[in-house]
Amino acid sequence: METLLRAAVSEPPVAREAWVRWIADHSLDDVSWEELRLLGAVAGRGELLDLVPAQRPRLDGIRRFIWTRTQLKLAAALPVLRGLGGMGVPFCLLKGAALIAGGHLAAGERFIRDVDVLVPRTRLAEAVTLLFAAGWRPQRYNSPEEVFSLGFPRCHALAFHSGGHPDDALDLHLSAVEFNRFPKSDDALWSRAGETRFFGMSAFVPAAEDLLCTALVHSYCSDRSEGYDWAVDAVALARSPGFDWSIFAGESHRRGADALVCARLQSLRAMRALALPPSVQDELDGTLPDAELRRELGALARRKPWRLRAHRRARNAARAVRARRQLALEGGAPAEEKSPFPAACAWLRLDAPLPEGFPSSGTPMPVEVSGRILNARARSPIPYRLYCGSVRLAEGRTRLGASPGEGNVHWIRVTARLDPAVAAAEGRPPLSLYFGRRSRASSQLGPDAVLWIDAVR
Repeated sequence: METLLRAAVSEPPVAREAWVRWIADHSLDDVSWEELRLLGAVAGRGELLDLVPAQRPRLDGIRRFIWTRTQLKLAAALPVLRGLGGMGVPFCLLKGAALIAGGHLAAGERFIRDVDVLVPRTRLAEAVTLLFAAGWRPQRYNSPEEVFSLGFPRCHALAFHSGGHPDDALDLHLSAVEFNRFPKSDDALWSRAGETRFFGMSAFVPAAEDLLCTALVHSYCSDRSEGYDWAVDAVALARSPGFDWSIFAGESHRRGADALVCARLQSLRAMRALALPPSVQDELDGTLPDAELRRELGALARRKPWRLRAHRRARNAARAVRARRQLALEGGAPAEEKSPFPAACAWLRLDAPLPEGFPSSGTPMPVEVSGRILNARARSPIPYRLYCGSVRLAEGRTRLGASPGEGNVHWIRVTARLDPAVAAAEGRPPLSLYFGRRSRASSQLGPDAVLWIDAVR
């Protein structure tokens, strides 16, 4: 795959040599899905690669196939996007749709699986209502109440699928990047986004610097299954006219993504796909986080198989770093804007206030939540997760106890360390216990379950 990737993104001499080596061992009639996605970008470099005449018809056919599939995905989302425009809800395209709308890549070079849309948090409820009214549904949640009580507090984006064509999907984003879900994380992205015409309607597209930053971060998280789209996107964005590397470096640092971004850029430099200005490399190296966090994030950056516990430690540590940076940029003021989450669904989520006297600054502090579930349907331990706002702190399983009446009693006891900077950046939300990811009908708790918090300290 790396040889074909070089043909798709590297500078001309390297790309031509890589294409000759790849095509000598492969047939265009028998390619994998990842290879097909890259071949769209290869087809767009036909003249640069000196393709032989016999190769052009097959590559042109692959490019037409990608163009058609991409157009169908875009067309399926257009009614919803037009509905948002008709309601006066601004929306910002992300990822593949943004690269196409912004003119960075042609539709035949970039296959998109879904359309990613970011709306302001204050208008999120309107967007969800519109999607449900249009017959679009998320996979796990049956109502807007469940979306806001169970989905968005834990997910940076939810995939809504069309009722008539389930393969058509629109990802509605609470935040542009999974790692950055604080209320003010995307303020800079919105401030630099430009308005464009997209299929005859008005849409916002992030600046190339923001798109590159989010593409590199997404390559470790939600886009790991998409192969090497990130590399094609990154090279196209970095070559955009007027690309400002200092803005990119500043945004990467503000998002706490220095180590991840540097590793990806080093990979592209090694393939001679990108020439990074020396001053920018020095700036990125100079803003890397502390040694411990750099080691943990560096393990992710090298694409090694993730170990679940190490990944969670790195994510929580990284969020604390980002929260502290964001608070410093905002003069130490906590976040005031919150998502318009309606009341919690009491059968799958239970909120409890922060411990009395929990500090507004300082080092991470231990917190402990204990409680119980009465009249539960399940007789086996029930998994749960503890969050502070959008940040996962810990997880565990309930302990089944003796039940004097009908139903089952489950005991809850969970401890975690919470960084005051994270709580402040989130607007000091309550601690939330979640007991499932699906709707009430499929819950292990059952409709008669009662959730109860005994103590928070």
